[in-house]
Amino acid sequence: MSSNYRKYDWFINVFGAITAGLIIGYYKQKLADSGYVYLDKILVSVLVSSGSYFVVSLLVKRLWGTDKLPDWILIAVIGSIMCFINLHIVKYAIDNWKYRESNSITEYAFDLLPGAALGFLVAFPVYALLSLFVMGIIRCLWSSLNGHLRSNK
Repeated sequence: MSSNYRKYDWFINVFGAITAGLIIGYYKQKLADSGYVYLDKILVSVLVSSGSYFVVSLLVKRLWGTDKLPDWILIAVIGSIMCFINLHIVKYAIDNWKYRESNSITEYAFDLLPGAALGFLVAFPVYALLSLFVMGIIRCLWSSLNGHLRSNK
């Protein structure tokens, strides 16, 4: 870890990433179910989305860490990409596997690509902005709390 990497930054990044994943997974599934609440479907979506952000937060410092861009921004952006892939492509493909028209996996994958590309143009900016907002708020709250605790010593 670099010297300017503060002691609790990683924990705050993970907490913010998981929180963003929980929010995105919940609202994505609620929107997919037309506002109805099916707890089993929401649970799966929440686990998939928060897991996506969690894995990215584990890997960001090791693989993509840079001093030019804060880690939490990388986690929010790359986590949004992973969240989209896992929720809109992988989970969708698994859920709809029995309804496919082709017997070939490659044909099925190529059938999903046009819709996934269009969905990415819509969903990714929403996911990225929401995760940047949530993680930014959590970091600001932590910074404020940390400053308040230091001033009381």
